[in-house]
Amino acid sequence: TVLGQFAYAVTASDEVVEDTDLGMEFDVRLAYEVAPKTEVWAEGAYLAAGDYVETKNGGENDSPMYYALGVMTSF
Repeated sequence: TVLGQFAYAVTASDEVVEDTDLGMEFDVRLAYEVAPKTEVWAEGAYLAAGDYVETKNGGENDSPMYYALGVMTSF
């Protein structure tokens, strides 16, 4: 199984920061059934941080990433 997602986020109005662009997030999840009712999965996400995040972080615009592996089974 393959899952892909995309999201774009903005904040509500902010009196301090003019640009409300939080950024874009890309997600992917891969799963493979290794036995009946049991699958191994891997997932990851990347946030391309926007100008709002950069301004709030004092000019730093680090784009965070997330990775995970797991096993899911049903009884």
